[in-house]
Amino acid sequence: RHTETHIREQGYPVTLEVFRAHLERILATSQSGQWVVFSGSLPPGLPPEALGEAVRMCKQKGMLVAVDASGDALKAAVAETPDLIKPNKEELCTLVGKDLVNTLGIAEAASRIPYYNPGMRVLASDGPKGCYYITSHGRIHAKLDPETPVQLISTVGSGDALLAGFLCGLYEGWNVSQSLRYAVRVATATLPCVTPGEMDLNILYMDPLNVHLREL
Repeated sequence: RHTETHIREQGYPVTLEVFRAHLERILATSQSGQWVVFSGSLPPGLPPEALGEAVRMCKQKGMLVAVDASGDALKAAVAETPDLIKPNKEELCTLVGKDLVNTLGIAEAASRIPYYNPGMRVLASDGPKGCYYITSHGRIHAKLDPETPVQLISTVGSGDALLAGFLCGLYEGWNVSQSLRYAVRVATATLPCVTPGEMDLNILYMDPLNVHLREL
């Protein structure tokens, strides 16, 4: 039937005091210019503004901040201008409106974010259609060659893998194009796996694995 069911359990409650204590540890052990990633949902007990506070404090220390969140927490984070956000279509609708996304498409709608938040970059995922890297200077579409043989078992975790692969490329000193190609490769390698976090190494190291880039 080609259906996929996601079961998401709620995490343990965390107080704002505990959250701030952990944030202080991050700040104490990190350096200016390092990437920090805030990914997932906030635990019960924390207001959406807590994520915005975390982004602001890390930015004040000169760290590079990436956010992969949803709902009001994502809105609170964007208000503090992180360096990179990784929304999917549903999360993008939260930021710019469903009507705008449906009318203009993901790439055009997502372009509104760096327009109003200069310096912020967007890595927007669009399932089998690939992903879009968007800055105030332009847009790039990255997509796996449709002729590449990939067995799709589960998409759970593929968005996380996309962000991880992209940041890994930047960490290694690769340019944006190289990092985007690697991001799509890593995300694709998760698709044949049942367990989130696992990757098919045959796909990860497939040569060639054609990822097409196109400037929009």
